[in-house]
Amino acid sequence: MIYLFGAKAYMLEILSVEMREALELAVKLERGMLEHRFFDYFEGSGPSFLQDMAVLKKETEEHLKSITDKLDEFMMGNTDEESIDGDKNE
Repeated sequence: MIYLFGAKAYMLEILSVEMREALELAVKLERGMLEHRFFDYFEGSGPSFLQDMAVLKKETEEHLKSITDKLDEFMMGNTDEESIDGDKNE
């Protein structure tokens, strides 16, 4: 069984999407969100809202780095018997 960051990736199997394609798509989406300042388009009031948006942006940046690293590993062929998040395939 394939796992994607700890969640069962049934959609990848259903859609017959290769892992490389899924990682590339995730990189494009998250990089686009950051480059086009996606998090700046939301409006809200109060310090909690602003703090939440800052956390979402920071976590997106961290996740982008993580999936970029995983894509690099995958492209170098370092994912033989291991899934993307390091667990053994079942």
